[in-house]
Amino acid sequence: MSTSIPIVPLNDSIAVGATTTIPIRVRRRSRKACVPCRQRKRKCDGNEPCAACLGYGYNCRYTDETNHDGVTKSKASSQIAHRRTLSTSSSPSAVVALDYPISNSDTVDESKRNGQTKIAVLDAKRSRFLKANSAVNFPRSLGIDLDSSDPPRLHSFAWNAGIRPETKVDVESKLRSLLSYEDVQKYSERYFKILHPIYGFVNRKVYERKVYAHWHTDPQGLDHEAIVAGVVTLGSLYSPPDECIAIEIETELVAHAKNVLESTSIFRNATLEHVISFILRSIYLRTTHRPHASWISSLLTCHIVESIGLHQDAEQLEIISPSTAPVYTEEEQEMRKRVFWMAWSINRILSYEYGRSPVFVSQISCQLPTSFGEEDYMVPFIMLAKLLPADDEVRSLCRKQMFRALDEMANIQGNFSKLVLLKADMAFCLYRRLRIQDEGYPKEALTQIIDHGKAAMEHARLLADAYIPWWNVISTPFQFICVLLAIDSMESLSQIPMAHDTLKAVVSKFDTHMAREALQTVDKLITLSRQKKVKQLEFLIVDEVESPEEDGSTSFNQETVYDDIDMMEGWANAIDWDDFLNPTFMFNN
Repeated sequence: MSTSIPIVPLNDSIAVGATTTIPIRVRRRSRKACVPCRQRKRKCDGNEPCAACLGYGYNCRYTDETNHDGVTKSKASSQIAHRRTLSTSSSPSAVVALDYPISNSDTVDESKRNGQTKIAVLDAKRSRFLKANSAVNFPRSLGIDLDSSDPPRLHSFAWNAGIRPETKVDVESKLRSLLSYEDVQKYSERYFKILHPIYGFVNRKVYERKVYAHWHTDPQGLDHEAIVAGVVTLGSLYSPPDECIAIEIETELVAHAKNVLESTSIFRNATLEHVISFILRSIYLRTTHRPHASWISSLLTCHIVESIGLHQDAEQLEIISPSTAPVYTEEEQEMRKRVFWMAWSINRILSYEYGRSPVFVSQISCQLPTSFGEEDYMVPFIMLAKLLPADDEVRSLCRKQMFRALDEMANIQGNFSKLVLLKADMAFCLYRRLRIQDEGYPKEALTQIIDHGKAAMEHARLLADAYIPWWNVISTPFQFICVLLAIDSMESLSQIPMAHDTLKAVVSKFDTHMAREALQTVDKLITLSRQKKVKQLEFLIVDEVESPEEDGSTSFNQETVYDDIDMMEGWANAIDWDDFLNPTFMFNN
């Protein structure tokens, strides 16, 4: 049975780094005043909790050497109550949010913090996350510092001139008119079978319970409809062609989810359900559209993640509306971690692959999720994304990180086809960056890249045979051939027939314009490579051959040499290289 974990504010401390803790100095005015009242120069009635803290939702406590009943406390317990150190093991720079603002005399020079300490607040009622230095939070913070009994609320005062009404997008519930309950069950089952093992961020039990209620007893609202639309469209997308829902209905489901997300997450307050829906949308777009669309969707997902504070451990935030703060079970806490890290990983991978900048979410303190077992491949998926070094790293450091990433990829186990293809794609991403640096690479690094590509070819065939149009089922063989041609060694070129045969097999299964275009492109690149090598062969044709002058040496017939060269040229031009590079030709003829 899961236990409830309440979200509570932190005690008053600031963690600056891995080993430094700065305690907040508390003014000592009255031994009967609690810490928040002392901080705000407010009268305290001495109760526990006091009336002021009850009114504002502050964490009322007495951490002086003598409490309000005159009982002496040890200095050790006082120090523990005055500060908390957050380990930076889970984040380069941990975030500590206070349960009350710091006064001017208690602030620490920002230059001494080296940008490591940030203070954040969370409006639990509206699921709104802000850094404490936000212009939206400033009036409220200032009102509290001025000892106001009714400080301004957390609100975007004077954000603009207000000369136009805000955009209102009204979206009506329509999912039940498009799909039957049986349809939702069918395609949801397909989703959880094919995608959930690696994208395990949807709580299946909660999802199925809400689906039943939405179609039978109690409508669950537009946010739930957006999630169902995303799950069903992906389930249909990864179904056999004769079992998919009609393309018109699928298109309408995608549009409905988009309208819900735009009308609620952008123009209103975002929620965890919106993040889940945006991740589903990003996956769908990666599988069906050009790269720009999925990249933009992944950017929006990460920004919405930050807007609700999902990147922070819940206990590390100041709760502005504590009476409305949710209480999460351990299972819910785990799912929140999974949603955040999946959103972050997809944006990271898509950006790295596309050659665009990912979203920089600062001060991440959300812990990594826990694996649910051998059939749960989400954690390896996240670990692959975390191996990718940032493009803005120092060049020498970035090279070291890329070589280290190639080494560590081998430690990520799993024979799951989607994971094997992803490992190969990430290896190709690293190679392309190393190639641009034009500083050479160790032979063992090239061997690792080739090995990842070779391993992926078998799994690309398996996915194609099962008609699973995974988003890189064609791109992995395609990119592998490009990498082999670019490496241009005996080891790499010897793999082209196998990789080319794999790509042809995958293309024959899907037979779309995108697939045929990929095959035509690699055929052209192979032809160009072959022509270049034939031209290089011509440079080996010399004008004359000098015979040794020593007695008894063998003399060469120059005309015979030229005849041999002509024969080589004719052989090079006459051979059918497409057949020659075909493994069937090589091994059966």
